[in-house]
Amino acid sequence: MRSMTGFGRAQGADPAKGIGFSVEISSINRKQFELKLSLPHDVAFMETELRRIIGEKVSRGSVLVRVASLEGLAPKANCTVNSELAKKLVLAARQLADECGLTEQKINMADILALPGVVQADPAAFDEESTASLLAKITEEAVCNLVRSRETEGGELAKDISLRLSILKETLGKIIPLASALPQKQYEKLLVRLKELDLPANAAVAADDDRLLRELVLYADKLDVTEEITRLHSHFLNWDKALTSGKQEAVGRQLDFMVQETFREINTLGNKAACAEISPLIVIMKTELEKIREQVQNIE
Repeated sequence: MRSMTGFGRAQGADPAKGIGFSVEISSINRKQFELKLSLPHDVAFMETELRRIIGEKVSRGSVLVRVASLEGLAPKANCTVNSELAKKLVLAARQLADECGLTEQKINMADILALPGVVQADPAAFDEESTASLLAKITEEAVCNLVRSRETEGGELAKDISLRLSILKETLGKIIPLASALPQKQYEKLLVRLKELDLPANAAVAADDDRLLRELVLYADKLDVTEEITRLHSHFLNWDKALTSGKQEAVGRQLDFMVQETFREINTLGNKAACAEISPLIVIMKTELEKIREQVQNIE
């Protein structure tokens, strides 16, 4: 299980070719996959490939990728000295010195080489293949670091969800005996109510009256929450499988659906078995499930 929040970084260089990059990838939660790239102009041609590399590892979340060239690296270039130009410039300098009556003519090699045009650098050819290979390798390492970060936080989310689920199971365990006793309680309340009405002797209703028993059967059927309890147990099993499978896969959408289905059963259970003892327990279950829902929003 992975969180959608994480950070990964990697860098590398090829000094021989004068290239090097730093890649930083950060991500936050988002229902769909969104990727934003910030690339230096000279490697803009790599955008499609970088999207492919990251898309293979990340399926959900808002991902921001920053690629920067490492400082202090420059492609090696071949340098040549224009000897003819240097000689002409030295000769011209001496002639000018004589014409101006300057007796000191100190011209050193550093001065000559610093003159414009004396040293000519042939720009190194841009090696697109080497650049692409290096940047792809660094990006692969950075996205793997991002995934590890997301897995670490995902593990913490799984622990919290498991804790909330244990509270749901415990609370449901308290509700089950209360819910099973509801039909009998309602039967007893109805008998008491009939006695309180002080009906005439000829209108008295016996406890075993068929009409009364039929009404009680219908009423008990409305109070029956066996189906809801069974479904909740089934949902809890699915939750446990998702949290303990050990598979690092995108389960966020599945868990989001499971939250909705679990809430549906808890809500129906609360409506059918509404009483002073059960209602507070339903509130506890809804509160814990809401906390689970918030955590699920961060899962890939």
